[in-house]
Amino acid sequence: MREIKFRARSKTGSNPWLYSTGYYYDGINYWFLLPSNDNKAIAWAARVTIVPETLGEYIGRKDKNKIEIYEGDVVSFKWGNYKKRFVSQVAWGTVGFWVVRFLEVLRWSERYDVEVIGNIYENPELVKDNV
Repeated sequence: MREIKFRARSKTGSNPWLYSTGYYYDGINYWFLLPSNDNKAIAWAARVTIVPETLGEYIGRKDKNKIEIYEGDVVSFKWGNYKKRFVSQVAWGTVGFWVVRFLEVLRWSERYDVEVIGNIYENPELVKDNV
């Protein structure tokens, strides 16, 4: 069973990216629930408003550098017998997580040499010609 986690940009605050195991929508804002590190008796220490367009789920896989891959990340990888590296966005589809613009789901194995090189929010130029 894969770990359920989310990542999103904060609407305010000095830390632009937040990570959480849960979020909710109150009819006006999307909120991340931030766990308490100081008091284990308190499940959640704070809630922080997030930019909903940047909300992405952890796909349950890490890249070749052990970096967690989230929906909205841009990855570079080798595919099949091709010598060149491909660049594409990770997105959710009806059958699971896909690499946009490819006809089959990549089976996230080491043979694809997957590496996170950015995300579509901070680095849209990475996928401009690839999506």
